[in-house]
Amino acid sequence: MNHSCNPNVICSAISDTQYKCVALRDIKIGDEIVCDYALFDYECDGHEIPSCECGETNCRGAMKGFKNLPFETQLRLLPWADSAILENFVRDNNLTYVGDLICPGSAEIRRKNENAYMVVSLKDFKAGDIVYTNNSLICDKDYDA
Repeated sequence: MNHSCNPNVICSAISDTQYKCVALRDIKIGDEIVCDYALFDYECDGHEIPSCECGETNCRGAMKGFKNLPFETQLRLLPWADSAILENFVRDNNLTYVGDLICPGSAEIRRKNENAYMVVSLKDFKAGDIVYTNNSLICDKDYDA
């Protein structure tokens, strides 16, 4: 699968040898299926793309891994990044990370629109019930990349 700075699928690892790809937007018959390599390749260890040819208006010009993106771009892409990318980002930026959103059968995360997700209830809740537990990525608001 080729790289694009404006991918139409997002890929995530299931295991060391398996991954799944989910459509980010409608894909028509004959459309090329492309992903953003930076969302699952942190450093590119010798297989950089020095001159990106995706042709997108938001093309970043090269693909040198998530680590080499501007901090603002990293923050924008984090919700779609593979868990290994998140772990490296947290480590490299001296941030505190405390787990993931946990929805044990009571809720699920669904795409709300192209740029947002939402948490949807899968059962009835009463006042005072715990709906889900959320741990967050904590960034210093004054962080200077």
